[in-house]
Amino acid sequence: MAAVAGAYRRAHRRVALTVLVVMTLCGCGEITVQHGDRPDAPLSNGDAMPATPGTLFAGLPSAPGAAAAGALQVEPLGGGAPVNLGRLRGPRGTVVAFWATYCAPCAGELPGLQRIAPALTRQGVQVILVDLMEDGGRARDWLAGHGVRLPAYLDGDGSAHDGLRLLGVPTTAVLAADGSVSVRLEGSADNAGLADVLHGMGISTQ
Repeated sequence: MAAVAGAYRRAHRRVALTVLVVMTLCGCGEITVQHGDRPDAPLSNGDAMPATPGTLFAGLPSAPGAAAAGALQVEPLGGGAPVNLGRLRGPRGTVVAFWATYCAPCAGELPGLQRIAPALTRQGVQVILVDLMEDGGRARDWLAGHGVRLPAYLDGDGSAHDGLRLLGVPTTAVLAADGSVSVRLEGSADNAGLADVLHGMGISTQ
């Protein structure tokens, strides 16, 4: 029975992704691409959730604790053994940006993150990209074609994304120095919302 339920969830997820990709290609570029079994309203590109550790809007579960978040695994995009998010933390914080090649807003967000990453790295904040449920080769080609050279990983089954209680792509989890989730941002993170969160941590994007 568990195997049947798992197969159903995977099929449901693929259908949801297909429908939302079609919507994006038809010109609905402001829609945040979503996946999973949770129905939720689309968010405008660039909207950011409030910088609070609790639930960010009705229906979104609370963020996991530092230990649970750190135990979530992603795979290096270039291949290799899975690695825990806890091992990827920066000494002062971590920006974990989930994206996908079919996500139109991501094409603007990721180069923007590339631009601010050197300043964040100098201040002890690690920026990592996590492709959501795609082929690693396709993701690598996309990043190379857009001049994005940030550390990149793959969340092949969506477990890390779902474990952080996120809703779609582009979506970003900002982790504090201890690995706890400071805030989750739905929509493009290359905006004032991310800068405000980082500034609250004493980090400048300049």
